[in-house]
Amino acid sequence: MADALVIERYYAILDSGRIDDAVALLDESIEFAIVLPGTVRRGYSRSDMLDYLRGRPPVDRRHVLLRTSSAGDVQFAYGSVVENDVKTTGYSLAAMHLGSDGAIDAHEVSFDTEFSILTKELALGRTTRNGDFEASFNTSAQLDGSGRVRRLLICRTPEISFPL
Repeated sequence: MADALVIERYYAILDSGRIDDAVALLDESIEFAIVLPGTVRRGYSRSDMLDYLRGRPPVDRRHVLLRTSSAGDVQFAYGSVVENDVKTTGYSLAAMHLGSDGAIDAHEVSFDTEFSILTKELALGRTTRNGDFEASFNTSAQLDGSGRVRRLLICRTPEISFPL
């Protein structure tokens, strides 16, 4: 994970349950806006972010980053949020600005429970057991005129671990 983008490291650390370590990547005076259905949570310090993260309901939550990129000192991630390695609760788009010292000094997240910018006919994912990799899978679906799945093909292999 040494070559990973800061945004990838942040979410990996956060999802491992090490909130204090994730927050350590933030500048002391970080500004953030987290846009959730029906509300926006804003903060202006590392301690504000820590309060927000500790105040979230306790669930087994994981951010599955489907796309990441960077442009200079800004990094982006798009993906789904999955609870208990089973249920996709929504999709998020995140952006982070890195200060000259590499710390995250601005963070913006938009989360929606329904809308996804990626087509839903194809998917690549992984299964885990107790947090350990078990297998990669891909799915391909043929949809009917109303958007319902008509045919579904699922391929699974424990031999390959795709970076997600």
